Amino acid sequence: MNRSILELYNHISVQQYKTDMGFKAFVEGVHDNLFVIPEYQRKFRWSKKQVEELASSLIRDLPIPPIYTYRNENGQLEILDGQQRVMSLYFYYIGKFFKNEKMSVFDYQEIDVDSAGNFVAALEKKYEIIPTEFYMHIGDEVCDITYQNLPDILRHKIDYHVISIVEVKISNQEKKNEILYKIFTNLNRTLCRKDIPIDIHNK
Repeated sequence: MNRSILELYNHISVQQYKTDMGFKAFVEGVHDNLFVIPEYQRKFRWSKKQVEELASSLIRDLPIPPIYTYRNENGQLEILDGQQRVMSLYFYYIGKFFKNEKMSVFDYQEIDVDSAGNFVAALEKKYEIIPTEFYMHIGDEVCDITYQNLPDILRHKIDYHVISIVEVKISNQEKKNEILYKIFTNLNRTLCRKDIPIDIHNK
């Protein structure tokens, strides 16, 4: 028994490396297809209100949970955990969202970013994405927090808001897919609450 455990330990090594990126550099990476969503990931399902709640964390300079990734053979980072946050930050940055908010669902596997040239162009080929303004409540006041409408000083501050990227590296390539899926299920079992925005701002 002990020998088999040691053999497992010696043959599988998973390491994690954390990189901090500014918000603007991060979402521009999404735009340029540097981040991709593997087939086993669920669909994007957040509502406009949930996007606004996450965006308000940027405005208030609150920390955003790390994005867990794996670098594939094309040099792209596959998202193991954090798809809802990643896509929500991107929608906020481009100032667009689904025309029918009740249908704010998309499957990454149904779009072709490579042929479209960038992420928003690929989305617009498949879904009705329209210019959208985002808001947050400050006391009794409703404030426009749309990225493009922010005062320059605040927008520049948000541009450098830290987004942490954890890159997972696996030594045993033969078991790579098995290990990645296990990591994915573990993250979604233990970290899934982080993909549910909690409106703490009016409490």
